[in-house]
Amino acid sequence: MPTFSSLVHCLRSNTAETPDAVNFTTVKKAQKYLGEFQGQEVRVSAQTFEDLKVAQKVIWQTKQLLPFGAGNLPSDVFASRGESYLRANYGLAKASQNGGLAESSLRVQAGNCSGHAEVSYKLLAASETERPVARVSSSMVDHAFCMIGDPRDPTQEAVVVDAWPTFPGAFRLQDGKQTIMGEAPTVVSWTKAGPKPSLTLDIEGLKPIPFEEIQDFFKSLDVPSEPGKKLERFIVEQNSRSKFMSSHLSTMENPATTYVTDWTADTVQADEITGAYFNEKYAGLKAGKKHGF
Repeated sequence: MPTFSSLVHCLRSNTAETPDAVNFTTVKKAQKYLGEFQGQEVRVSAQTFEDLKVAQKVIWQTKQLLPFGAGNLPSDVFASRGESYLRANYGLAKASQNGGLAESSLRVQAGNCSGHAEVSYKLLAASETERPVARVSSSMVDHAFCMIGDPRDPTQEAVVVDAWPTFPGAFRLQDGKQTIMGEAPTVVSWTKAGPKPSLTLDIEGLKPIPFEEIQDFFKSLDVPSEPGKKLERFIVEQNSRSKFMSSHLSTMENPATTYVTDWTADTVQADEITGAYFNEKYAGLKAGKKHGF
């Protein structure tokens, strides 16, 4: 697991490390969870292509800053033996005391879709793009994500920035799963087109919350606080009552999509992730399957 200081450096330097890349839709052992997809090439405008590149970078910056992942995805919960569940829910519970959900998620290094969306929105609002950016909510289900471009303007190809799923990737809104994303997301926060302000997160002031503090909080609630079998059983039991765990591995209709444009030979591959990240999440999926997920 990266150190907190290295994660802060990632954010401060405005970079995202993506070594040993793999295309997850082509990995045979992943297809039993994802299904099989026919690769497709989609030609987009120069502006949309640039938006996709920014989206992809912000997605992986967010993933690096929230390395424990989500508290409601089997891949993350069981890869961490339940620790992501504790961290994400503590971050939600203490958001107001920590300066907001983005800051709280960063301090616990985990978050559900709302936590991922808030961190991504802060990054987008401080990025070099002069495009409008938004933090939005789906009109179909309880799901938060971000967008580049104005989703309310039918003349624009709005691009989705959704770092929460197990296998994320940048895509156009029209290429998302409509049962999850919807055609007309509700805008929650908005930064207009034009030069963006300096970084809005107090990076130097952010300090990781000790895991012992998180554990003490859950001990007071009589919730198992040690990652392992007992906590995993508790999560499975809770899910049987409230169904909070999500089975969505991707929020894109066809993640085997490669975006191209006329002005460059570069491409944006929606299914490109790091090999190390894939191996971690695949292990979590396998562990989750033993619990019925």
